[in-house]
Amino acid sequence: MAKTDNALSKLNREYAADLEKVLHKTDTVLLNLSREYATYLGKVLPIQYKNKTYHLIMIFHTSQKMKCKICGNRSNPDVFIIENEDGKRLNLRSGCIDRLTNMDVSKWFRNYRKKRELIIKNRKIIDRLSSLLLACKKCELSCDIPFAEVEIFRAILDRMCKGINLNWQQETIVENYLARKKRFCEN
Repeated sequence: MAKTDNALSKLNREYAADLEKVLHKTDTVLLNLSREYATYLGKVLPIQYKNKTYHLIMIFHTSQKMKCKICGNRSNPDVFIIENEDGKRLNLRSGCIDRLTNMDVSKWFRNYRKKRELIIKNRKIIDRLSSLLLACKKCELSCDIPFAEVEIFRAILDRMCKGINLNWQQETIVENYLARKKRFCEN
């Protein structure tokens, strides 16, 4: 009896771990994207401005136009915050941060923001497709999806998790199979 209980307990733990992977696929993807953001901030070299050393500490998108402390323009919705050793912070616009760092910080941030928005927009599809692939892996579906199509789904999921939009053919494939999975799960 104890061996049976241990085996069931182990299966339940494995199932719970797999279920957690499915339910939180987009959360994991977004967490990794946030880590990428933090890593990138750390890669931006110290900035020399008016005989002081500044570090990029934050980037955000705003609906308000904020004044750049270097050039005085208010034209850009992306705000880059730099801070010196004394705690003094300056708001910069895209062109100024790129010029001061000699890097394409603003372009990187636009790409990051676009990826994040697409992942959030596709959250439901990512989670459902991840669930479908996990069920196929465990042979729990009776829908008999061919291996070649499972590989297509993996490629589509990978693309979506990278924040890349699907083309219309990929969208159609996903919609058809998710609808098919729903029919099989209802029976």
